[in-house]
Amino acid sequence: AQYLQNSEQNNVLQLAWRLAKDETSGMLVPTWPVVMTRTDVRLLNTVPMEVGLQYGFNYWDAVVKEGVSKYI
Repeated sequence: AQYLQNSEQNNVLQLAWRLAKDETSGMLVPTWPVVMTRTDVRLLNTVPMEVGLQYGFNYWDAVVKEGVSKYI
């Protein structure tokens, strides 16, 4: 629970799934993750820095189902 709370408070990035229409069912389905900022940010660092990103279950589930090389 503490990890999720810290992640929510501190991470700069988030994943959102790009959607596409499934030709068979006609429904929207996730196709691949897109990285975006969670809020407006301004990075003023002159040295490299690490920014947080929580991948979540959907990301890792897709990697297992579709293969690592497709998403990483």
